[in-house]
Amino acid sequence: MSGGRPFPFIWTPDRTARLVKAWNAGLPASALGERFGVSKASIVNKIGALRDAGVTLRIGENARSAIQERATRTVARLGLSD
Repeated sequence: MSGGRPFPFIWTPDRTARLVKAWNAGLPASALGERFGVSKASIVNKIGALRDAGVTLRIGENARSAIQERATRTVARLGLSD
């Protein structure tokens, strides 16, 4: 295996707990990827899997902005604005 790590990364219960704590403290996925030695995409995928499993997690700033923008467009489209 060239260029990769010698062993696959496994999300142990300890690593998962540390991820949840750091995510809820506000660390971005890119910083968490560096901390855990995985890609940002790996962090985002794990966060999504944890949400699907019912774990309570904060909503990231990008998601919050996207939700607000979608709501604003919907209100405008439906003519509900003042």
